[in-house]
Amino acid sequence: MLIFLNGEKIEIKNDVTIQDMLEHVGHNKNMVAAALNETFVPRSLYCETKLKENDALEFLKPMAGG
Repeated sequence: MLIFLNGEKIEIKNDVTIQDMLEHVGHNKNMVAAALNETFVPRSLYCETKLKENDALEFLKPMAGG
């Protein structure tokens, strides 16, 4: 199945969760925020939120500065 991860089209297996994708790219869930189809997803739902065909998943890291 195809999804968009941080704007890049990638192919993944079925039944993949946001937590699975975090582990795949090597991010710590406490260090990033996730948005699925432009909607913020609480960390408590990462393990149960499954991705679907053509979903757009964005991982956002906090940045310091101003």
